Amino acid sequence: MSFDEASGIHDRIVGPISIYFMGRGEGIMYYRWYLFFIPIVFAVSLIYIPFLKRLPLFFSSRFILAGFVFLSGSIGMEMVESILTSQGHSVGVSILLEETLEMLAVVILIHTLLLYIAKANYTLKLQVSGNPHR
Repeated sequence: MSFDEASGIHDRIVGPISIYFMGRGEGIMYYRWYLFFIPIVFAVSLIYIPFLKRLPLFFSSRFILAGFVFLSGSIGMEMVESILTSQGHSVGVSILLEETLEMLAVVILIHTLLLYIAKANYTLKLQVSGNPHR
């Protein structure tokens, strides 16, 4: 994800492919790439249900929250941007909110994983050596 954010591959590839296959829409359908990904997100969500059921509710609810926040940013704000772009408005603030929600979701996910590691009493050992050739 960070590679995609830095390089902008998603913006360069998905947009033109979507336009080629589906054309430009109006309003909320101006950008249509998310129509490809909503069924994929739904399928992946179904695959993860058994995993989430095995976790304590405290952790599974936070994983679901992270996913919801991420999808609100990536798909939800893309829909808002579609409306704004189709009407000729600037999308700068919308993009800022989209990226903020995506990063917040990653923070929630990492925080939940760290809490899980702390609760499980895993030991993490880190050794730093001055000479890597020893």
